Amino acid sequence: MVSVNEIRRKLAAFLADEIDLVSFEDWIAQATWNIGHSEGSSAARLAHRIELVLSEFSSGHLDMPSLRAELRPLVQSYWIEVDYAEPFRISTSASDQITFQAARFGQPVDISLSVEFV
Repeated sequence: MVSVNEIRRKLAAFLADEIDLVSFEDWIAQATWNIGHSEGSSAARLAHRIELVLSEFSSGHLDMPSLRAELRPLVQSYWIEVDYAEPFRISTSASDQITFQAARFGQPVDISLSVEFV
């Protein structure tokens, strides 16, 4: 099955004009055709979000600049959820800037975490 990183790399290629929209749409349709079997996965959520934006574009609700604007955050910023009894979230828009939000019983928690972006 396709991974989140593969989807993001291909989406980034489209946003960087390395591939055209038709090629991206063909790839995403083929790569994610059976992703519905893993609804809870990050890859499934990302693929469904992309498909929704592409659908809005094909139905005329978005123009090309708006399509790109809607898709860009999907490769620039994202949430990672890690379950350690209570989930915490990491949000990043650059590999050198990471923001943590964690709480246990509603109180902030200090967390040490090493993250590598590839």
